Amino acid sequence: MIDRVDSAAPAAATTRKTDHVVSKGFEKLLMQQLATEMLKTTGDDDSPYASLLPDALADAVEQGDS
Repeated sequence: MIDRVDSAAPAAATTRKTDHVVSKGFEKLLMQQLATEMLKTTGDDDSPYASLLPDALADAVEQGDS
């Protein structure tokens, strides 16, 4: 006999994907904040490249995590 397909299974998969996207966004935000605070401790926060570091670091961590 063929078992009935549970309709909750596709919803659970969608929830997992949503949770993953949300957690990746949170991780990126956390890395940006960490890099910003690190820059403040070095005294290089007025460098022309300083504003690029938080996003670059967060993107690199995100790409390496895939």
